[in-house]
Amino acid sequence: MRILIVDDNATNRMVAEALCDMFDCTSEQAVDGVEAVEMARGGRFDLILMDIKMPRMDGVAATRAIREMGGRVGQTPVVALTANADPLDVQTYIAAGMQDVVEKPIKPERLAVVLSALLGGEDTAETEAA
Repeated sequence: MRILIVDDNATNRMVAEALCDMFDCTSEQAVDGVEAVEMARGGRFDLILMDIKMPRMDGVAATRAIREMGGRVGQTPVVALTANADPLDVQTYIAAGMQDVVEKPIKPERLAVVLSALLGGEDTAETEAA
């Protein structure tokens, strides 16, 4: 599976990339929402891990822009990567078109559950994510 990692913090991108490698996924990186939208336009990603607070374009705006593309690209699962995951924030992310939220610092087991659920993995992981 191909994952787009979007985060303005190089360390966060590196951690997410290492976790994707651990889960046998390939990844590419974008440093902000503008770059993420441009990269997503190519339609080569199976899932996008999207930071929320970034310069130029935040993750919510980027997700909305990706959803507006329609077709396969517009349906790409987007997962928020954020330290801001209280219930009201999560509602905002879901309303913007994101499928799930993974809190920072990223817990490998939580990311594994989300990836499994959204990329058609094991039934047990899907049950845990629900």
